Amino acid sequence: MFILPWFHKKTVSQAGTVSHRIHLFLEKGGTQLIPCEPSAVNLFCEANQFYFQERFHEGQIEYVRLDKTKTEIDCLYSFHEENVKDLEVLRTFLWIGANETEDPWNINKYFNELALSNIPVSEILKTILRRVAKEE
Repeated sequence: MFILPWFHKKTVSQAGTVSHRIHLFLEKGGTQLIPCEPSAVNLFCEANQFYFQERFHEGQIEYVRLDKTKTEIDCLYSFHEENVKDLEVLRTFLWIGANETEDPWNINKYFNELALSNIPVSEILKTILRRVAKEE
């Protein structure tokens, strides 16, 4: 099983294009999900000072939605920094479209070709988008 701390921001451009910035906390410089037993999820969050809004499980992943107001996001390493290949980092993915099926620029399909710990990024992002859509 894996743990996936994440948070999300939705924006709408003046032209009406919807984009979702989905930030994932990953290991090995942002290339792998973090292995974690279900009983250790709370301990992992405490050790990293992650405060979460919710947790849910789907497939092999325990999704942990971070509370951006309490968690010190600025203290985390970014995927774009130098010399982070062995560190846990925050990596941002941009999904264009109002929901998990919309792809107005024909680019979201490329997430099918990218995987984290052998799980397609598109599957992970769509799971998060479905969760966020329930709140709207």
